[in-house]
Formats: sequence, structure tokens, C-alpha cells
Amino acid sequence: MLLFSEQDKASAEKRVGLEFPPVATIRQVYEAVGNWFQIPVGSGAEFAADFNIYDFCRKQKLFIPTAINALKILQLNGYLMLTEASDHPSRVVFTVSRDDLYRVQVEREDLDRFIKVLLRTCTGIFSDFVAVNEHEIAHLSGCTPEQVHELFKRLWQLRIIKYIPGSRSSMIVYLDERLPQENLRISPESYRIRKEVAQGRLTAMIDYATNTRECRSLLLQHYFGDGSTEPCGKCDVCRERRRNSAEPLSESLRKQLLGLLSEREQTIHELVSAVQGEAPVILKEIRALTADRLIVQKPDGRIMLKTDL
Repeated sequence: MLLFSEQDKASAEKRVGLEFPPVATIRQVYEAVGNWFQIPVGSGAEFAADFNIYDFCRKQKLFIPTAINALKILQLNGYLMLTEASDHPSRVVFTVSRDDLYRVQVEREDLDRFIKVLLRTCTGIFSDFVAVNEHEIAHLSGCTPEQVHELFKRLWQLRIIKYIPGSRSSMIVYLDERLPQENLRISPESYRIRKEVAQGRLTAMIDYATNTRECRSLLLQHYFGDGSTEPCGKCDVCRERRRNSAEPLSESLRKQLLGLLSEREQTIHELVSAVQGEAPVILKEIRALTADRLIVQKPDGRIMLKTDL
């Protein structure tokens, strides 16, 4: 049995609305984050810092789910990223080619050993962010963890790497420089199209829950692109349809049986032979009439109307 109410429908529709706040609200959240970290327009690219979403929303008077979903859409559009609240290892990626990095190693002897340790311990560091263990790098490079952190910052300032420090909380990472609010562009693919898809999923879910006409199994199969046409016969809709279609047949059988018995007493064999239908169905109806005390079976096995006694 599927339990579903109008309140459930309203709650689901509200959730879709929260997932896609108005574009004006997304711009407002973007502006508020920039002001929160005091990042000037035109700067802030690769900026990363701890971010307490609850404190931010409380002081900015924003509804937390609205702010989180606005930040997700901003991330999809490549402006900034909100990381999950958990233990985050530091992450690094080289932003220069191998040839340019070699020149840095030749020119900056103070960075050469540290860069060599990174190259030995971080596979794929030229193509994407990789997690780094700062304590392991400190041991291999002969530095303290604090010195490793400072070396990462120096390489970042020299635009040799992008560096996201480790954290035990959520973080905001600017993927690009801060733009004026009016220059913020939200692509249709990240907003309107995704909203239409989410709305379509919601409509399908509500149709499934409120449907009383079509086999639920078929509804699911059609949603996932299966062209099946055979009802399952087991869901509540199929069972109800079978019960409703059986009621007229049951009423017809009942009339036939009572009509025959009104003429004379009959044996079960005579009734089954005289009435159109399958024997198990006829026997079931005879039992139902007996339970309703409309007929009775005599000691000799013959059946008669109860009123004839």
C-alpha cells in the first residue's frame, strides 16, 4: 500500500523550489559571500578559506537550504565551490608545464628539493588536484609541517601551484575572480534545464503516487524507457481492477444460482453443470451464498434456498 497525502505533495514541490532559488537570490548569495571574505571585485581567484554556513546565514539573514543550493548552482557555473563539512586533506595541482617547472627548480634552489618531493609523492599532480599528506612531505623534505604549509603558500603566490589547505570544516574556494553582481551569468544547463528535469521527476513521482488507473509496475517501466505493456497483476491498482471486474460476474452467478434453486433443490454437480462459468468460481459463490445464509445444504447433499426450510 502506498501512503501519500496532499501535504506530501506540497512538501515535495517546496523542496524543488528550494533546490532552484531565483537567479536574483543566487546573485545575492554570491555578493554576500564576497563581502563576507572582503574580496574586492576583480580578485580572489584561487582564494580558499574555512566557511561556517550556519554563521554566514544567521548574520546574512538567509535560509540555510536556499544558500546551500545557490552555492551549488554557482559551483556548476565555475564561480566558487563549497566543500563538505568533514576532514579535508590539503590538495595541490601544478599550473605550469614540466618545462616551466624545471626552470623554476634551476632558478630557485630553495624550492628545488620541495618540488622534487612533490613530484615523487603525488601522481597526476599536473592534471588535477591531488590530496597531499603534509606530515609525510615534511618528513621526506626535512621540513616541519608549518614550513611545508609556508612553502605551499609561496608556490601558490608564485602561481606555480593551486593549493587548497586542509581543513576540518566546510570551505569556500573561489574558482575564478570575483565578478560584479550584474556580470554573473547562470547558464541554462545549470539552472533552467536542471529545474525542468527535477520538475519532471516530481511530476512523475506524484503521478505514480496518485495513479488509480494504470498498473504501477508499468508506470515505473515506462518512466525508465521500457516499452512493456503487460500489467503485473500484483500491485494495488491491478488488484482493485480485478476485484471490480469480478463483482459483476459474482452478481450474475449469484442470480443464476438462486434462480435455479428457486425452481427446485439441486446437487452441487447439477448447479456446476447448469451455470456458465468455471467450476472453482461457481463453488466459491456457492460457499458465499451459504455463508450469507441464503442457501443451505441438506443431509443428503442437495442444496436448497434457506426460505424453503
